[in-house]
Amino acid sequence: MKKEKDNSLIKKTDFLVKFDPKKKKTLIVRGLKETVYKKVILFVYRDDSVHRLFDEEIKGVFGNKIAINHFYSPKNAFNYLLSNKVDLVISEVLFEDIDGISFLNACKTLYFRLPFIIFSAYDYFEEWFKKFKPDFYIVISSDFSELFDATNKCLEYNFNTDETNLKIKQAEIGNLYNLGLAHYEINNYNEALQAFREAVKINPDHAKAFYGIGNIHMKLARHSEAIEAFKQAISLDSNFKDAHFNLGLSYLALGQKSKALEEYEILQKVNAKLAEELFNKIYK
Repeated sequence: MKKEKDNSLIKKTDFLVKFDPKKKKTLIVRGLKETVYKKVILFVYRDDSVHRLFDEEIKGVFGNKIAINHFYSPKNAFNYLLSNKVDLVISEVLFEDIDGISFLNACKTLYFRLPFIIFSAYDYFEEWFKKFKPDFYIVISSDFSELFDATNKCLEYNFNTDETNLKIKQAEIGNLYNLGLAHYEINNYNEALQAFREAVKINPDHAKAFYGIGNIHMKLARHSEAIEAFKQAISLDSNFKDAHFNLGLSYLALGQKSKALEEYEILQKVNAKLAEELFNKIYK
């Protein structure tokens, strides 16, 4: 099954084309050629049989008004989103690399209004969705009608990834930062680090981007680099409670207990709850 398909439907209109051998180009000399874009759906699922069934059933409902791109991995699907027009994502929950909830969070972090449907064999659990909720949560059944009703409603939102992707290419600071957060959600740490570094290159006063850099270094056990990033974030925002907390953890990871206690003392004034949590980790 092909992953990528033609996303446009060309309306046939009366036009005449001539080739100019001197200028080596094609000229449209009469009429109009109009391109009508199909709605693009990313279908992300592990089971090939579900892909085939979905492909057959949805084409019977929507015909050639849609194009379906099939993926078996959320990471591959997310990378596709970053450089292509997509109008809707449909995904299951369980995958081998990352779960569908992290994939949802990554998509909604970067493309908040992009419609996202969870199509799962599992019942809905509210505690799964602490950051973002899907637009629809459909439990799999032998009847696809509920999924197709939700699909139809989502496609009426008229939002796709084009505008955000353009802003990322134009190095728009907010979208670069969100790109870093989205990559972090799905464990793309190198890509997240690159996005955060681009953000601070454009805006050296972006405390949250420095905090993001610190989080990645800490996740990869590069604690010295994490400390420098967290200190930079705190220099820009002295009350940045999460940066103080993670700075304390990084000091603790390097065995620098006295410096971790200094962050605890600062946190007592900034956020008592995080201060207590850090204290418990220091003396556990």
